[in-house]
Amino acid sequence: MVERKDRTPAHDEEIRGQFAIQRRLTAMEAEEREMERAMRAFEEDADQAKRYIKAEWRREHWGHEPERPPAWESTDTTHVTAPPRRPRRFGLWRRPHSPARGRPPSPEAR
Repeated sequence: MVERKDRTPAHDEEIRGQFAIQRRLTAMEAEEREMERAMRAFEEDADQAKRYIKAEWRREHWGHEPERPPAWESTDTTHVTAPPRRPRRFGLWRRPHSPARGRPPSPEAR
């Protein structure tokens, strides 16, 4: 009987650890299912938006397909433009000096 009393707390601790692991696994599986559901909903929304845009383009073009397909359908890269240039920072670009602005021309410019 003495031996059994010594093993009981260790056995209880082992079972608590197993249950904790099982709870964490169950929570992770539930989170995974929720994320998969959210991804499916997002993909469905994206597909619906694409269908809406195509329908709107057909209405704008009197029932005909537009000259250029939407970017997500196009394999042609001729319509792709370069990324927009960054605006110049203040002070890095200056206009050439104009005598009409009130400053006298430098002696080197004469």
